[in-house]
Amino acid sequence: MLRLAVVAFFVAAFVCAQQDRATFTGNVTDPSGAPLSGVKIELANTATNSSYESLTNEAGRYSVPNLPVGAYKLTFHAPRFKTYVRESVTLSVTQVVRVNKRFSAGLNLLSNYTFSKSIDNVRSAFGDTWGANSGRPANYYNLALDKSISDADRTHTFKVAAQYDLPFGRGRRFGSTARRAVDSAFSGWTIQYIGNYNSGWPLGIGGSGTPNSNFATNSGFAINPNGRPLIAGWNSDRIDMSRINQPSAANKFINTSVFVDPIAIGRYQRGNTSYKLSQLRGPWELSDDFSLQKNFRPLESLRIQLRAEFLNAFNRTLWGNIEVNASSPLFGQVTGASDWFSPRKIQFGVRADW
Repeated sequence: MLRLAVVAFFVAAFVCAQQDRATFTGNVTDPSGAPLSGVKIELANTATNSSYESLTNEAGRYSVPNLPVGAYKLTFHAPRFKTYVRESVTLSVTQVVRVNKRFSAGLNLLSNYTFSKSIDNVRSAFGDTWGANSGRPANYYNLALDKSISDADRTHTFKVAAQYDLPFGRGRRFGSTARRAVDSAFSGWTIQYIGNYNSGWPLGIGGSGTPNSNFATNSGFAINPNGRPLIAGWNSDRIDMSRINQPSAANKFINTSVFVDPIAIGRYQRGNTSYKLSQLRGPWELSDDFSLQKNFRPLESLRIQLRAEFLNAFNRTLWGNIEVNASSPLFGQVTGASDWFSPRKIQFGVRADW
């Protein structure tokens, strides 16, 4: 009986000891998704400074069981790849935490394309709140003209983001054995790029108001039986800034030969064009932002980041101010740049994380 009691005591003690333990496990792969063997994983308990190690097997799998609970810092060391650090991963009692890592060659790319179409006959369902529905309906006797492409419609929207960690410094392709001073100068550099490319806003043609009526606005009158293009052969490289506020063929964006002012047809003539025309849109919006970053750790608990950012790096201009009223002498012309885009900006910054 005494022997059984002693055995039971040790079993109970062993079970209790296991109940305050936990496990880290996971898989490590290369950029193609193939398993990486021999990757060294270091685990450091941030409260006790205790450290543990593991190596991935041929299947790229690692497992570190029987760890004390608490917060850990995980460091993955893989030949030919940048060392990866995962901070503050917490283990709870009896928990199995999976931390997978897919190494890359330092290049990350994310892109998105949206093809869309939005149609409405009113901008706001709450009436003319803050002028949202100003000028609508344009013709009480022809409400079908108000059903058109939406103001905010964008047929094409393409976004792309890229980040590249330059392959210099310790643990990288070049300078992996460099001295500390050289490594401090050339490692930790990252280039980032964000591009936004959108097709233009839809435009609507306006006209002179109808005399002695309560119509808020009037639309243009289209005469286009042969289906001619609504946009003229406009080229921003040939724009004449000296005549930006004067009639100029070089600044013409809309094919004005297919539209007339309704009052030119008759004193009480109403327009026949929809609120917005899908075939008539402003120029594309093209925006490119770049940044250059330098990350380094003067202390283990301190990370410094230096940043240089180049917003609208190519200084693109959005020629968005287009005269759409058929009664204007500048009808169809670009009359200036939109303030939707800001000129190129270069800014610098410093960030500290501890």
